[in-house]
Formats: sequence, C-alpha cells, structure tokens
Amino acid sequence: RQGPLDPHSVLGVRPGASPREIRAAFLARCKEVHPDRDPSDPSRHGRFL
Repeated sequence: RQGPLDPHSVLGVRPGASPREIRAAFLARCKEVHPDRDPSDPSRHGRFL
C-alpha cells in the first residue's frame, strides 16, 4: 500500500495556492478521472475515490 499523498501534488497546485485555485484544480481533476468518462476502465473508480 502507498503512503499518504500530498494533496498539492495530486491536484498540481503550489502549496500557497488560493482556495479558488485549489477548487478549480480539484474540479478539473474530478472531470479527468470520473468513471463516467470511460465506463469500460475499471481503474477509474479507484482513482476517482
């Protein structure tokens, strides 16, 4: 099992990012890995959670 992930690196934002930047990065990341984008890829569900 993998250790804890740095949320800034997961979202691709700098540590001093504003709440607006963090929210935008979060929403973009959700759209990228959402299981509905490719239902035939079972790994998407795990990445979305």
